[in-house]
Amino acid sequence: MQKIDKAWWQNVLANTENLREPIVLPQVFENEVDTLSELTVDIFRKLALARGTESGFRVWVSDEHGVIAPEPTKAYDDRLCDNPPLPGESIAQWGKRIFGDRKFGIIMNDGQLYSAEMNQQIARKIQPLLDLIGMPLTGVSTTYFVGNYGYTPLGIHQDRIGEDVFHFHLGPGPKVMYTWDEELYKSISGVMNNRTNIEELLPAANKYPFEAGDIFFMPWDKYHVGYSDEISLGLTMWINNPTPAFFIRKLARSILGEITPIKNHAVMLNTVLSPDSGIPGDPKIFEELAPYLQVDEAMADLSLQEFMQLSIENYRMGLLSNGGFVLLQAPEPMAPDALLGQTVQLVQPFKLFHIVLKHKIFLFVRGYRLSIAYHPALPGLLERLNAGEPVAVADLIEPLLGEWTEEVARYVVALLFSHRGIELAGAAQPAHAPAYAEQLAVPA
Repeated sequence: MQKIDKAWWQNVLANTENLREPIVLPQVFENEVDTLSELTVDIFRKLALARGTESGFRVWVSDEHGVIAPEPTKAYDDRLCDNPPLPGESIAQWGKRIFGDRKFGIIMNDGQLYSAEMNQQIARKIQPLLDLIGMPLTGVSTTYFVGNYGYTPLGIHQDRIGEDVFHFHLGPGPKVMYTWDEELYKSISGVMNNRTNIEELLPAANKYPFEAGDIFFMPWDKYHVGYSDEISLGLTMWINNPTPAFFIRKLARSILGEITPIKNHAVMLNTVLSPDSGIPGDPKIFEELAPYLQVDEAMADLSLQEFMQLSIENYRMGLLSNGGFVLLQAPEPMAPDALLGQTVQLVQPFKLFHIVLKHKIFLFVRGYRLSIAYHPALPGLLERLNAGEPVAVADLIEPLLGEWTEEVARYVVALLFSHRGIELAGAAQPAHAPAYAEQLAVPA
């Protein structure tokens, strides 16, 4: 197995013209194939048991003539959810049990939502690359491809602009990727995307075969189609560099997200707004809405420009704190006492970030922003954890005491743990306590 570090990624950049040309990187993680495959099977098992196949699943199954086509949603919901992977069952064994001799294909988007451990495995591999090229502005995401569907059911296509992809191939079957340069493809094909008349264009394609333990990289602008004749599993990791138009819309949603309706407000749910007066400049609509909107009090007095700049910074820090992974896994609340007498450390390769604003400090932990009262010792606490060395919980909370009670100080550390920013050092992790619903209020 190769060491995936800064020097390794520098070599990849050199051999791909800074990620502008495809490449197969052979036997990069062959010793980790079993581990990553088991984590993937576990994701499918959890989704099936939770009947969560509506979350980004697409399924294709061949008919009696061998023609592969999308399977109706209800059919694959029942097929997959009623038959989750069994303990110890491989992805190939599961596919064979569910689909028999039929060809099939499964594509599952947003795989980063379903396994913190898988995210950590991938983040450790790509963090040295992100340190070299910078964080893509809309982060990174993962997709799973499973099956023996022959040519990719989507046909020859080009991915969304700016979204480069690394394919970690887990096997057991091999795969081949065919690519065409954009100008060449346009000159020989009458159909731009999703062309299913594939074989007549193969003589003009570049061919990239790869197998379990290999990584295949492809920039977004290559027209391509995959071929999987044997059951195989691929984990793809997307580097999402957006266009200005896409990113502005993304930021607009992030900024608007800072202003949220007051939930469960009885008057808000039962009041009808007045009609518009029709008078230019009339502030009545805003004045009627203002009581029903809320923004973090530390941001309430900012100018519009300051508010937008801080909203963008909040977005950036959230992305950076989660290694670029978009969409977040729910935290697992725990009782503060669960960490008594323990030693903790940062969950590598992630980092903790913070912004101080007036009497508040925003802590950014694995994509989440936690807004709590400012304590002058908190920035130092985060810096100590970011150093990556184990720290006794008693030593972490000691500088917080006096201004805060020990119970509040322990609760803040428990927040970092429940949001997966820290973990126990060199030991099994404690059980979380989802039932701990009435959590202690941190000073605000």
